[in-house]
Amino acid sequence: MSRGAEHGWAGWIARVERAAASERGPSILEGIADRVADHAFLHRGDSVLDLGAGTGLLTFKAARQVGRGGVVVALDADEECLQTLRVRGEAMGLENVSVHHGRMESLPLEAGSFDAVICRSALSYSADLHAAISEINRVLAPGGRFSLFEPLPGETTWSFATDLDAGRFMSMEHALREARGNSSLTRNVIRNMLESEFARVESLTVHYALSFAGRDEEELAEEYLYDLPGELGAFYVLKNVMKAEEIIESARWFARAASAGLVRGTLPCLFAWGGR
Repeated sequence: MSRGAEHGWAGWIARVERAAASERGPSILEGIADRVADHAFLHRGDSVLDLGAGTGLLTFKAARQVGRGGVVVALDADEECLQTLRVRGEAMGLENVSVHHGRMESLPLEAGSFDAVICRSALSYSADLHAAISEINRVLAPGGRFSLFEPLPGETTWSFATDLDAGRFMSMEHALREARGNSSLTRNVIRNMLESEFARVESLTVHYALSFAGRDEEELAEEYLYDLPGELGAFYVLKNVMKAEEIIESARWFARAASAGLVRGTLPCLFAWGGR
């Protein structure tokens, strides 16, 4: 049960995209990206920054919307993701995408240089969310817009069959959320920080149902333990506060119950958009 630890961000994103397509149809991630782009109100000729671009799902949507007269800068801190994005963009024949390596807390970009900043599922991994949001404001031109989407794993709720004793699993969940800090951001924290920087902020919380009935138990346990790449994975975070055998045992308990249809979850996610 260690395969998940071998993937970097590019491999992790590919696995998430495959899982989303196989379980919920190909439209779920596409639909999220479409909504983020729509809330940015992109126009032909716009200059756009895709913050934490990953392998380019949102980048490519924006590039098509702004056309040849516009430009989309795809920024990420992971070189493997950026290389994958380059290859994909070239295969699509997109000539208005520029790839930049950098961190969202200190953008290597000029102030006031973008009409819009878009971001999908990246702010939660920032080492300093306040700095990242301040940087979004800094690089936006007067009248510029932002649009973002963030899952809120720290607000995930679980429901269990009445005869299940979920105490140990929920204790592990609590320990994981406490240890992760920024990765367990709440909608109120994100909205408050946005409102401290921008004159106009709108938001919408949507809830995605999590159902695992019929899934392979080993696969589910691995997904729980290695839900993020490398040292960010739940197993590596938890082993600082729990014994390894306890973590694995609880993850396997969850996998058995979830596969049997005895566990369901709800994941809140935040769309937020606005401008200067």
